[in-house]
Amino acid sequence: MKDFTLTAMFALSAEMLGGFLWPIVALTALLAVLLLFALMRQRGFRGPAARASAIAGFVVGAAAGLAAPALTKASFSDLHGALDWGALILIVLAGFVGATAATFALAGCAWHRAGKG
Repeated sequence: MKDFTLTAMFALSAEMLGGFLWPIVALTALLAVLLLFALMRQRGFRGPAARASAIAGFVVGAAAGLAAPALTKASFSDLHGALDWGALILIVLAGFVGATAATFALAGCAWHRAGKG
């Protein structure tokens, strides 16, 4: 693949995900709106919703880091060099950030409605 244009990345994603592409895009957009709503209602990333989402993010990030080599039919002993370890660290960070944001988007709205925020 010679270029990383937006259309090339979209075509690659559409080929890999098939019919799941648009539901994933819609769910991501919905969670992004809910995250902004929760941040405004909670007045930032704080409170019990923030603690719960940070714990969920840590668990998901650790699980992603442990599962990634097995899902690629490799093991930790097959990771050689900075590029392999860097990719694994990025997988862990993406799992952490994604799970934390999604959990806070849902919990931030729910905690405020229940009168706990």
